[in-house]
Amino acid sequence: MNFKRAIGVSFAGIALAALGPGLAGCSSALTETAGTAIPSVAAGTAAATPTPIPGDTDGDGKLSEFEKEQLASKAIRTYTMSDGSKVHFDPTQPLPDSVASDISDRAQEAMSAVNHAGLDGDAQDAAMKGMFAFVDTQAEAIGRPIVLVVFDNGSWGTLTSIGLTHSTGITGGSKENTLLLAQTWASNHGAALVILG
Repeated sequence: MNFKRAIGVSFAGIALAALGPGLAGCSSALTETAGTAIPSVAAGTAAATPTPIPGDTDGDGKLSEFEKEQLASKAIRTYTMSDGSKVHFDPTQPLPDSVASDISDRAQEAMSAVNHAGLDGDAQDAAMKGMFAFVDTQAEAIGRPIVLVVFDNGSWGTLTSIGLTHSTGITGGSKENTLLLAQTWASNHGAALVILG
């Protein structure tokens, strides 16, 4: 123990005793008052930080219907291939080559019906409706729109699952030019690009 400090403490004790019990009582009262002046904080009374909810973009602690749709659109998808095998993929990433190839193979049958309809208007309408239905079904299967690049009646063109007309507005041209325009269109619309032929 520090010798000077011990002497100082001892003198302070003697001085309080010499001043009498009245002042010593005041000191005691001051000590008690000082002790109660600082409120004690019970453990666990601090506000808890809410656990973030995945997909809650506005931070209101719940998922709106829109937020649920957005969350579902980013969930891992499972695509069933023609041979029955399953491919799991992230819909926010480029479509796996195996899935694009499978869709292309399946589309050939529907496209053949269009190409073989000839000049028969009713057959053409039926074949195109079948092609549109195919594109819509495949878009649903992969969880995002599709753009098909097709060779139809001697020229290259496109079909899409977006819109009632299923048209991208890209008209005939060379395969290279059609592919370039279709890639840009697909990128701007969040669509997967599938090439036939």
